[in-house]
Amino acid sequence: MKQTLTAQRDTVIFDCDGVFYSWNVFGGMDAAIDFCADVKAEVTSLLLPHLSPEDAKLIGRRSYKETGDGLLYFVEIAQERGMDGVEFREQMHSLYHQLQMLRVRERFPGLLSPCAESLEHLAALNGKAQFGVLSQGCRDNWINPLFAEKGITDHFKAANIFGFREFGWNEKSVSAKGLGIIMERMEVVPSRVVFVEDTKKNLRPVKETYEEVVTVHLSDWEAPDEGDDYIDLSATSNLEFLRAFRKTHMAATPHLQTTHVPLGLHP
Repeated sequence: MKQTLTAQRDTVIFDCDGVFYSWNVFGGMDAAIDFCADVKAEVTSLLLPHLSPEDAKLIGRRSYKETGDGLLYFVEIAQERGMDGVEFREQMHSLYHQLQMLRVRERFPGLLSPCAESLEHLAALNGKAQFGVLSQGCRDNWINPLFAEKGITDHFKAANIFGFREFGWNEKSVSAKGLGIIMERMEVVPSRVVFVEDTKKNLRPVKETYEEVVTVHLSDWEAPDEGDDYIDLSATSNLEFLRAFRKTHMAATPHLQTTHVPLGLHP
């Protein structure tokens, strides 16, 4: 049975990339993957200098497309050369996102621009909902600087922002361990949670593990299919979702706590 937005759903946990900005800023998802691969190649020249830039770019693309973890194949190469995998991952993860922010500022500054309407919705929901982030990005070198640029930092408690390191490098397409960790931190049960994600395969483990969580897919670059039974609701953007979520909470009254707003293509 599809879950819906209700006033009892007072906790929203967002992915970051592809949620708080559109991949269309880069010219589409494929162009974004190429951009990220270029940045990985720059970092690899420092950490794995035996790899050519061309090979590093290819490895970066393959690692993301095949595993969902854009650094995994580099970690495996480092381990093959006798390096500590955890230490290498932490170093590359930090440097990569630091350089990515620099390159975004240079080439795609529009990605960092605030969305006035989103800010309005977040402000209106103050006291009615709490927000968290579950992202495979770097909290300190990517998510926090991004939120500061977009002016949304004040709407998120620092303890509720989880980068990849903070939830133990648990790839989201493989398991929902990360969601379990952040729900425990935020002290909420699944029946209160909405999870917003732009990558469909990251929603399947969530629904399989936590059936009561409302799974929201942002179909900016990846269209939903009729057979995606692990997706409860679909929206074209995070802004569309925020409009519906705010409307649900603004419409709720003490005697009408099951108000819900149909959203997008699902259910």
